[in-house]
Amino acid sequence: MSLANLHLERLQKKFPKAELIQLGDGSTLIKIADFPLPEEKWDRQRTTAYFIAPVGYPMAPPDCFWTDPDLRLRTGAIPKGTGVQSPPFGQGPKLWFSWHTNSWSANRDDLLTYARIIQDRLDRGE
Repeated sequence: MSLANLHLERLQKKFPKAELIQLGDGSTLIKIADFPLPEEKWDRQRTTAYFIAPVGYPMAPPDCFWTDPDLRLRTGAIPKGTGVQSPPFGQGPKLWFSWHTNSWSANRDDLLTYARIIQDRLDRGE
């Protein structure tokens, strides 16, 4: 069992619909359906969030994430630092968030850590 699979259990305690999808390059796609959004900032209450645990995870941290392609701010605007693109894992166009972690320790951080980083970004609603 991979370390990502072990970390999935912790992630699923907070995000029960989280799942792992092995990619052909050896990385792992993490898909979290029903990811909660603050409704006062977004045009919906939930989205699907995606991020990649790269080859070398957890020494190599996740970087950036994607959501439903039509996710918009409550005002109808496209969020800052985003763009609709075809992600490296396929599954059609997604809204890409250029969002990076400033602090990552393979001894401390895991998939739940990165999901919380995503939550922090989405809570900003900008």
